[in-house]
Amino acid sequence: MQEPSKSSLVTLVVFLLLFYFLTSGLLFEITKRQGSSGLDVPYSIGLSNSRVNFSGSYTNSDIDALTWLSEQEPLLVWSDYNGCILLHSTSMYGRCQYHAWPTVPEFSPYYLFTTSWSGKNEKFVFGRIPGIRWVTNLPDTTNMELIYRKGYTSIYVGGVSE
Repeated sequence: MQEPSKSSLVTLVVFLLLFYFLTSGLLFEITKRQGSSGLDVPYSIGLSNSRVNFSGSYTNSDIDALTWLSEQEPLLVWSDYNGCILLHSTSMYGRCQYHAWPTVPEFSPYYLFTTSWSGKNEKFVFGRIPGIRWVTNLPDTTNMELIYRKGYTSIYVGGVSE
C-alpha cells in the first residue's frame, strides 16, 4: 500500500480547516452578523447566543413577569420570537401574538412583553422559519405605558385610546 504524499495531506488539512471555518459559526461571529437569512452563514449558539439570542435565554425576572401577567386582564401579548416561546410554555398559551415582522400590532389594547435579554440589549429577535432569525431594535414605546419592570424585563400596555 502506498503512503499518501505530503501535498495530498496538506490539501486535506487545508480543506478540513476551510470546511470548519465556514460551517462552525466562527465566520458568523467574526463578521458580527445580526441575522441568519439562510444557509449562507451558519451561526453557533455557543459562540453567538449572548449577542443575538437566537435560542432564547431567560432569567427569573422573565418568569416573574409572566406570573404577574397571568394575573392581569387577558389581553393579547406582543413580543419577539423568544418572548412568545416563553409565553407558550405557560398556561397563557395562545395569548402571545407573535409578529414575524417588527411592526406595530393591529389589535388593541395589547401588552408588549420584553424579556430581560431584549431589555438589556434593546433588541428583538424575529423569524418564523426554523433556523432563520434576525435581530432588530425594540419597537418604539413612547406611546405605551410602562406597567411592569423588574430588572431589564418590562411590560407595556399599548393601543389604548385616551
